[in-house]
Amino acid sequence: MMNTLHPVPEDTSTPWPADLDRAQRTLISLGVAADVLVPGRALGAVVEQVPFLVNIDASHRFLSVRAIWETDMDPAETSRWMIAAADSWNREKYFPTIYWLVSELATVQVCADFVVDTLAGISDEQLRENLRAGIATGISAIDYMKEAAHQTLELPVLKPRPTEPTSTSDKVSTAGGRPLSGEVPSAPHSAAPSAPHGARW
Repeated sequence: MMNTLHPVPEDTSTPWPADLDRAQRTLISLGVAADVLVPGRALGAVVEQVPFLVNIDASHRFLSVRAIWETDMDPAETSRWMIAAADSWNREKYFPTIYWLVSELATVQVCADFVVDTLAGISDEQLRENLRAGIATGISAIDYMKEAAHQTLELPVLKPRPTEPTSTSDKVSTAGGRPLSGEVPSAPHSAAPSAPHGARW
């Protein structure tokens, strides 16, 4: 199938079709090294020791920024706690949505999904804003689950993350779990994904 060509807007506020190349360039401009995992479909990155998967579906309808915590927890032993902790976050926060899966190693994999609806296109400004918000809130969500696991299951707690000083830089910052612009953007294109365990329905 041939790729459809689209005119590139001369400004940063006009929506146009999203693709993985745009997402990768934007992440690099934010100081995030993103590698192609699946050409045209998925990028991988690690920010503050949290792995991220940035994915665009085949129809280019959704862009997903997913933070991941690979645990060694047994699903049978921790599922009740995991559902309760994820539900607590999802009831209080609009995004990202926390849920969990059973990994290939039969352990719990915690995911925090920030999903952007790109059917009508997305401007450079919106793409930048949503990627920054997806990374910042994804780290906050994973930190929340790790802290909850420490308090409830007596797992080893993470060392506190150093708080970055406020600056005018446009790089990704997770000080307080928010991008440097202040409040987390309202995600004009965000949409909640479906998830098998612990998701907000």
